[in-house]
Amino acid sequence: NNLSYEKNCAYVDDDWFNIFHYDFIEGNAASFANDINSIILTASEAKKYFGNADNAMGKLIHADSLNYVVKGIVKDAPTNSSFQFTAFIPLQNLLRNAARKTNDEDWGNANYVTFIKVHPTANIPALTQKITNVVQQRSGDTEKQSSITLENLKDMHFETDLQSAIFTSGNKNTVYIFSVLGILLLAIACINYVNLTTAKASLRAKEVSIRKMVGAGRMQLFNQFLAEAFLVSIMALAITLLLVKLCLPVFNTITDKHFSLSLFSVSLWKVVGITLLSAFILNSIYPALVLSSFKPLHVFRGFTVLKLKDSYLRKGLVTLQFTFSVMLIAGTIIIYKQMRFIQQSNPGYNRSQVLMTHVPPNINFNKKTQIVNIIKQELLAQSSIQDVSLTNQPILNIGSYSTGAADWPGRDTTFNPKIAQLSADADYASTMQLQMKEGRWFEKNNDADKNNVVLNETAIKELNIPGPYIGQRFTWKGKQGQIIGIVKDFEF
Repeated sequence: NNLSYEKNCAYVDDDWFNIFHYDFIEGNAASFANDINSIILTASEAKKYFGNADNAMGKLIHADSLNYVVKGIVKDAPTNSSFQFTAFIPLQNLLRNAARKTNDEDWGNANYVTFIKVHPTANIPALTQKITNVVQQRSGDTEKQSSITLENLKDMHFETDLQSAIFTSGNKNTVYIFSVLGILLLAIACINYVNLTTAKASLRAKEVSIRKMVGAGRMQLFNQFLAEAFLVSIMALAITLLLVKLCLPVFNTITDKHFSLSLFSVSLWKVVGITLLSAFILNSIYPALVLSSFKPLHVFRGFTVLKLKDSYLRKGLVTLQFTFSVMLIAGTIIIYKQMRFIQQSNPGYNRSQVLMTHVPPNINFNKKTQIVNIIKQELLAQSSIQDVSLTNQPILNIGSYSTGAADWPGRDTTFNPKIAQLSADADYASTMQLQMKEGRWFEKNNDADKNNVVLNETAIKELNIPGPYIGQRFTWKGKQGQIIGIVKDFEF
């Protein structure tokens, strides 16, 4: 009797488990495909609800408004996988409603993500053009405005130019920046070690002199100091791994990430090995040269084996170290001020005390409007709730864009800009405290507003709509209405 909100459920078709490999602990993909009321859980999800995988098979799960039978348990996806789904439901279950099926299978609908598996010898550009031709033909795109592009699966993680995405993507620039930061911090640490070692070199002058007097060669002393530096690096590495292991859970909690430290990962040890070798070379060669080259006369005069005053090189290293430090401190201050600016700037709407929730996707499609309005009235009946508004997506990440869907008086027929669209009710402006520049927002129980639109300041400017703006015709996806208002720009 406990409600649980799951963010990572996916409706998938019958071929999902044929294209992508999953290790089944219980059940199989065939039984899942043969029953639209089935569900597949990951091992952690089965444990969460039923204690373990054995108890989950054949059990019922009530999700949203339907019951599903557990037909399979798969191993959890690796933490570095783009697919972090914890439950899978047949796509036909979502499309069992005729109205939704008609809407979702329309050629103008782009709400689904499609994966295709091509033959190794396939000509990708030719295939892309063939798919584009089919889409243009089926959707009635006589002007050939739409096109399809194919993305290699291995390149999907670093996609940053999508208008919206359901998969968590990385950013190559972020990877490069943190790599440079890591290198700079490692360089500072190595310079620290070199400076401390050479600064204390005079304390080991007697040790080196005695070793040379009893027959130690310079190469033997050089190797000894290399070994000392290597041992120090190994100890530092061990402490580092221990600290990472201990601090990683806290770090993941703070950043809402899911990094893991697998000491059995080959790739991890490749990176660790390269880093250890680089640090060892940086912090060992010069101190070993200095310490192994001691001669009484040179020691008294302050020269190294390179015939340069030792203080010059150490001063140069200190200067370099402080340069790196100033860069990092300046970067930290700038980032802090940027984040503070973001938090304190006015986004154009009031986000204080505003909560957002989703309506389940598989409620009765024909009665969706009625059901949603009932939910709204139930919420408004609560004394702790001041206002309620309905919208098709969050204001923080408007992902609904259309190209070539708008028309207005004087539009150049070759001009088809990409326009972000937000569907909202009459209470939205007051709930979010949007500011109107001209005209009005939508009115309650006003059927005439059904096809009317409110544009923001940027839309008026970039669409080159001639004034006066209010009352002008504006057609959106074939539905003709009027511009009834201009809202001041807000960040979305």
